[in-house]
Amino acid sequence: MLLACLSLGALQVSASDETAEQHVDCSAYFFMAANAKGMAEFNAYYAAGEYGYNTGVREVGEAAALARFNLTTNAITELIGRKWIDFQKADDKYGVVCADILREANKPD
Repeated sequence: MLLACLSLGALQVSASDETAEQHVDCSAYFFMAANAKGMAEFNAYYAAGEYGYNTGVREVGEAAALARFNLTTNAITELIGRKWIDFQKADDKYGVVCADILREANKPD
């Protein structure tokens, strides 16, 4: 019974870490998207970037969130070949995956 409880606890930590990673990954995408999109979309993407990053920090701490953020930012930079004109590649990879976080971050109070 104790082993089952310990295993369940490990699954919860793992799920929490995965959620934090997704929020931080999306945060990196949102902050980059805020710069790649038009001014009309800037506020929504920037707010989502803050929301995603802060959620990740609450789950795994500042150091782990920052390390993941930097890793993902570098990956997106490589994905677009360091060309903002090719940001559609990042949209294709992250847009659908991060859509729920974007909506959550920008829902009216």
